Amino acid sequence: MLAVLPLPSRLDNAAAAALRDMLLNHRGTSFQLDASRVEKLGTLSVQVLLAARKTWDADGKSIALLNPSEVIVAKLGQIGLKPPCFATGAV
Repeated sequence: MLAVLPLPSRLDNAAAAALRDMLLNHRGTSFQLDASRVEKLGTLSVQVLLAARKTWDADGKSIALLNPSEVIVAKLGQIGLKPPCFATGAV
């Protein structure tokens, strides 16, 4: 069973560095990100999540969003993406 890491409610641009650090602390492991509480999502945090997914792919590990909030679904839709884009092997 994969570990589940909760994402904070605020993933605006100011939170991008902390998000990056949190993800890097778990590099080398497969896990899911519980995105159910996310109320704010900035473009920089989206970039961090996409870069993490590519890194985990390269490492042969999996990372995926679990229970994406409406905010995440809407924000990703604005930039032409859907939550499955964070699943391992997704484009």
